[in-house]
Amino acid sequence: MINKKTVLFNLRKNKQQLAHRLTILNKSLVAEQQSIADLTGRLRETKASIQARREYIATQLSKQRKARRESVVTVSNISTDKTVTSTFQIQVQLEKVRIANDLNNIFVIDLIPNFGFKFTICGIPLPDYTNRQPSAPQISQAIVRTLGASEDDLIAAAYGFAAQLLTLLSYYFEVPLRYPIQPYGSQSFIIDPVSVIQGSRTFPLWTRGSLYFRFQYASFLFNKDIEQLMCSQRLPVLDLKPTLANLKNLLLVLSTEPTGKIM
Repeated sequence: MINKKTVLFNLRKNKQQLAHRLTILNKSLVAEQQSIADLTGRLRETKASIQARREYIATQLSKQRKARRESVVTVSNISTDKTVTSTFQIQVQLEKVRIANDLNNIFVIDLIPNFGFKFTICGIPLPDYTNRQPSAPQISQAIVRTLGASEDDLIAAAYGFAAQLLTLLSYYFEVPLRYPIQPYGSQSFIIDPVSVIQGSRTFPLWTRGSLYFRFQYASFLFNKDIEQLMCSQRLPVLDLKPTLANLKNLLLVLSTEPTGKIM
């Protein structure tokens, strides 16, 4: 009887132990199943992320290939545009040379025979003015008698031609003059918009009826404009005073076919 009880007790004990182990195993199974589910979810997310990256990389590669094709076309267009621009620039330079030649033929600047380094423009002499008021006529009386006009009229006419020439050179060679010129024939004048001065900023390029110091200042500004144009062509200016000589030098350079870039 005792043996039967002992066996029954052991069986119950084993049953309880097995039930406890089963509970533990069931919990482990649930935990492992949850872990597997988590890993499966992560795997799906990783696969989705990899697929998205693959699609992004494929899109970027497609864009790069398209950009390369477009860059080849762009480089080709740039090369063509450079060729067209270079050809156009050469044509512009040659056109400027033609214009300078025409101006050289229209506003003829020549040396006066037997009068040293003196010039005429359109056959009219233009003296080189200094800071002092002349005590004697600036134009030979023989020339005055030959041309049949007074010295004042000849000076005004010469400056009128020179003012027209300088204005055209400024326009065609794209050099805005620091001291703007208003070419009105023998009533031409020049403007000083930058200096600190009182009174009128307009100065006459004629002597008759004008204050001589204002005419002197006008001739100085006129020579400064010539200097500006000469500097734009990289021409050295040794002396400002010889107005027509500097203009002649400038015209000779501008009317020569360029071997480099005209500024």
